[in-house]
Amino acid sequence: MNKQDIIIEGERIYLRILEEDDASEEYASWINDSEVNRYLETKKTTAEDLKKYIAEKRKSEECLFFGIFLKESKKHIGNIKLEPIDTKEKIATMGMMIGDKSHWGKGIATEALNILVDWAFNNLDIYEIDLGVLKDNAAAIKVYEKSGFKLQSAKETGFFMVKRKIKLALGTVQLGIDYGINNKDGKPAKADALKILDTAYENGIRVFDTAVAYGEAEEILGEFISTRHLEKKIDVISKLSHIEVELEGNKNEMGSKKEIVSENEIASIMISKVRSSLMKLHLNQLDGLLLHDPKQIYDDKIMAAMKMIKSHGLTRNIGVSVYDEKDALNAVKRGDLNYVQVPYNVFDHHLDRTDFFETAKKNKVTVFARSPFLQGLFLMEPDNIPAYLKKAEEHLKRFDSIINKYGLTRKEAALLFAYHNPRINYVVFGIDNVAQLEQNIAIINKKIDFSKCMRERKDSFDNIEKEITNPSLWKKQQ
Repeated sequence: MNKQDIIIEGERIYLRILEEDDASEEYASWINDSEVNRYLETKKTTAEDLKKYIAEKRKSEECLFFGIFLKESKKHIGNIKLEPIDTKEKIATMGMMIGDKSHWGKGIATEALNILVDWAFNNLDIYEIDLGVLKDNAAAIKVYEKSGFKLQSAKETGFFMVKRKIKLALGTVQLGIDYGINNKDGKPAKADALKILDTAYENGIRVFDTAVAYGEAEEILGEFISTRHLEKKIDVISKLSHIEVELEGNKNEMGSKKEIVSENEIASIMISKVRSSLMKLHLNQLDGLLLHDPKQIYDDKIMAAMKMIKSHGLTRNIGVSVYDEKDALNAVKRGDLNYVQVPYNVFDHHLDRTDFFETAKKNKVTVFARSPFLQGLFLMEPDNIPAYLKKAEEHLKRFDSIINKYGLTRKEAALLFAYHNPRINYVVFGIDNVAQLEQNIAIINKKIDFSKCMRERKDSFDNIEKEITNPSLWKKQQ
């Protein structure tokens, strides 16, 4: 690809690589304007200096330096660049400036950002774009958040934000315990588990979901992180379940379990558990810590402990994994949770009939949708479905009749149903082996047009029995 020939078109603007002739006096005046340069490193320049700068960037193999031009008049109004572009790590850093103040507040920055990000993900061998922004640059932060950039870390003066190409999060429960109704091979050997993690990372997955309760999953994920030196390159979300918050084995003189009454006592136990997880994971900080039991968000002591864990810097975000609509709605309305993980699939999309997603967006809550394959139920043949789930057969037949009209497989239809919901930030999925992982990634990369199929599926599965949609009830039926 000859970068000098690149032109990226939007609705009102287009981007092209800057040339030395673009270094006009007007361009220099932007940099010398105190309102424009407020958030720039360079505070003073000349047209001649800009010519040298543009020439340098045109030669660099690690930089794409675009001018932002109005389509109607071809007027140069700002710049946007990717530098450095690290093809080994598959990451690029972005910077942007709208120099012509008459075009501030008109959505030009958002349009430029969106068309460059989309082009870069589709044409460059990268999976992540990051940027830095000063804390008091509220206008820029609003643009970045609107375009899907997520706060990654904060320093005293600014924020570091990222946007990823793939919104898949790999669940690791299968790596630590035997899990899944359709899992015939059981837990993979450690070498195979590490290969799964390697393949996920190589294909752009940067978010990994685990839990204390997932057997050896944290240790295996930790070995992957430490041996591949990925401590600062991936996000790990872990969970605490109810039993892990109690004083396990702490008896009073009468031999009964001692009740926890102190907020500090609860916090101390939870902090200890998180530090233990961090040690296993070879990390200094989690991206997210979730409560595995949704009832705990109503416990003031436990929630105070979660906030303390966050304030101590052991996790960047706190949240909860929920199972029903009531808890999901309460979680996003609280105002003190950053992450909420919900079940969402072809048979279970009741949240679409509520204001859950709107409230989550309003309160800046990141939504993780799990169970796209309903623990493998969507992928099972009728003869293999256990007796306690026989009711699911008629629904699966109806599912097949719909997707066959659109030439889709069950795996494609199930994964895309959640993945292409624009209100879902990440889809958490599990796999048993590398082949399954590669199949799922291939589905995402196919860019299948499934909009009509998605609407028909939603209308067809509005009231599926909870005995089918909620795996926690399956054991009770066995």
